[in-house]
Amino acid sequence: MKRILFFLFFILSINIIYSQSDSIDVIHYNINLDVNNSIKSQHKGYCDLKVRLINPSYHTIELDLLNHNVDSLWVNGENAISYYYISPIISIALPSYLQDNDTVDIRVWYSGGQVIELYGWGGIHYHSNDLIYTLNVALMEDKHSFARSWFPCKDYYADKATYNLNITAQNDRKVVCGGILDSVNAITDSSNTFFWHIPQQIPPYLVSLTIGNYILIEDTIKALEREIPLNIYCFQQDSLALKGKIPLIKDAFHTLEDCFGAFKFNRVGYSVTPLGSMEHVDNIALAQSAAINQGDENNSNIIHELGHSWFGNYFGGYDQRDMWIKEGWTSYTEKISFEGHYGKEYSKDYFRNRMEYVLNKMPKEEGYMALYGVEGKDVYSNTIYRKGAMVVSSLRGYLGDSLFFPSVKTMLENYPFYAVNTFQLRDILSDITSIDLNPFFDFYVLDSGYNHYSITSKTFGLNSCTIKIEQRTIKNENNSLAFSRVPVTFVDENWNKEKRIISFQGEETQQTISLNYTPINCFLDLEEEFSDARMDNYKIIKGNSQKEDFKNTYFFAKIVNNPDSIFLRTTLSFIGEKEDKALPYGIERISRKHYWTIEGMNLENKQVEGNFYYTTLMGNNNFDNELIDQYTSLDSLILLYRPNASAEWIPIMTTNSGAMQGYLTLTSLWQGDYIMAIGDKSVVELKDINLSNTANINVVPNPAKNGKINVVLQNIDKNYVLNLMTISGNIVYNTIVKKGDCSITINKNLPKGIYILSLISRDGENALRKKVIVM
Repeated sequence: MKRILFFLFFILSINIIYSQSDSIDVIHYNINLDVNNSIKSQHKGYCDLKVRLINPSYHTIELDLLNHNVDSLWVNGENAISYYYISPIISIALPSYLQDNDTVDIRVWYSGGQVIELYGWGGIHYHSNDLIYTLNVALMEDKHSFARSWFPCKDYYADKATYNLNITAQNDRKVVCGGILDSVNAITDSSNTFFWHIPQQIPPYLVSLTIGNYILIEDTIKALEREIPLNIYCFQQDSLALKGKIPLIKDAFHTLEDCFGAFKFNRVGYSVTPLGSMEHVDNIALAQSAAINQGDENNSNIIHELGHSWFGNYFGGYDQRDMWIKEGWTSYTEKISFEGHYGKEYSKDYFRNRMEYVLNKMPKEEGYMALYGVEGKDVYSNTIYRKGAMVVSSLRGYLGDSLFFPSVKTMLENYPFYAVNTFQLRDILSDITSIDLNPFFDFYVLDSGYNHYSITSKTFGLNSCTIKIEQRTIKNENNSLAFSRVPVTFVDENWNKEKRIISFQGEETQQTISLNYTPINCFLDLEEEFSDARMDNYKIIKGNSQKEDFKNTYFFAKIVNNPDSIFLRTTLSFIGEKEDKALPYGIERISRKHYWTIEGMNLENKQVEGNFYYTTLMGNNNFDNELIDQYTSLDSLILLYRPNASAEWIPIMTTNSGAMQGYLTLTSLWQGDYIMAIGDKSVVELKDINLSNTANINVVPNPAKNGKINVVLQNIDKNYVLNLMTISGNIVYNTIVKKGDCSITINKNLPKGIYILSLISRDGENALRKKVIVM
């Protein structure tokens, strides 16, 4: 379900083990109503309920019905011995002969009109004589399922039944419900009765009623098991826009079936309503604004509600404490659906926008909350929807695609129409995957914070890589994730890729990974499958360019000198320097909120300008709010650099735009980490790591053989430091080079791979790099 620009989507599902009612299980509803026909702005009729008794307390059962008139009540075809109705509860005394597990027929004659929650969203809406519709979730009620706003029921998420809906309305209106339309019968010259039935077992809140002066757009979808009708009921003026959304719906449908299995309901159906969107079975309420307008917020309405056909309506959470099971999982399907229609890069951009909000703004707006156990207004929070989607993304990265999608598909096949709690979901997936998911759920679902992974060192050898990965934690009460599984992609010089899931216990690991080729670099979660406290973006750039914007990382590059092509990846980590790390001399404070990591291939001897965002504007959500305050001058804003996590921070020379927000510009970008700091520039020794056009560095031969590197240095006009580094920045050799031409032989028996020679002047004003291949 979606309200204005916020997702508010709702679930279903039955739990065979549990029942939220301790007295009855409703098996079937037969709803017979005359709506806005014989009496304007009123509905009246009766509802038959077939009920199985489950140890009824004091031989009394209860039904839910809000703000209606109960005219009479029958039990097994006879007037009830005793009942009373005090909204929202109908309490019914049962005949003495009925016993536990017996089946009883109850008929409630009732009447009423518009019933809407105080928030103005959920309920039965008499919008006008032309439009009546239901939205069966109350945002501000204690019990959020809201079918009780228009028919007597056991109004719980996990109490499921089948349905007949026989609705009489004026004959110039269409009556649209969930399920299958059996017939339309003329009752009078001015009224018709529409007969619908829903054969699947679903909870009352997913049963819908929409009456309007609609036109019907019809199409079909070729699904895995059969052809599925696609029915869109809309207003005449909106029909052209809705027809334009059909390719999106179809592509999303096919992608969801491919990922999660066959569609199990009767049709893909939408009815346009003025207010909001909700996932009623076969008859999704679609907000008119989403129906007719373009843009991600509107289109995500359409595909989100469709995604509930797998998560929520088909398999979902047991009660509101488990809301993330239906809303978080369904919110994640938006990424998959967009990928099916627009492609992978579009999908990445879309989900990255959601991720940035979760990491950057949501903690200030909602605080840090666990996914499980939410109550009240938090049931509809962005934590449940967007952080929930982030956690499902992390589960995908934790398991890997080859395990995630087949195991989720198996879960849906084995537990159709179930409602499970969070712990059952954990155990089901653990059983299917043979991976203990207790640590994952303890950290991501039952605790409140986030974690962050980084590769702190990497060394490449023949068909192998030794890699060190570190985990850090943000705002979690129970420390770090006890057992981690993170995707790492290894690449060779021909850009062949091999992805591995690296498993480890505790806060860090160092492992040597055997590969099918000799790697020259590796990247943590290259394709953004895992969601930790990082925003990633990479590009393969050919030639020069004025601006390369790395979306959501608050960074852009200008490619000044690039005769062929480069691979460039930017990562913005929403975690700053550690509290116990010593600051460089003259630095007063350092960002505890974020830092950048620049990674690349083929960057040596290229000139790339890097631009790092800052703002001095006040406000809790501002980018640098924890570093820069109203008393901070731009003259004290400094960018620090380190080639890898084990190196010390180096203050470097940059220029700024001179405005209250802008970019610190570095004229020559190197691989490594960058972080904002505040310091006294009259004390801090700023280094310039720009490329030098004076000195020259050459390697003969290149590729070098037998692990020996012969370096020829020319035009050495001052003292330099010569470093030989692995592609990841680990220094394997360094020496001082004095003024004058010279030759140096490095004999380290180096393993096969790619290395970087860097020549940096002792005063920090000049630098030069060169790639070396060791055969």
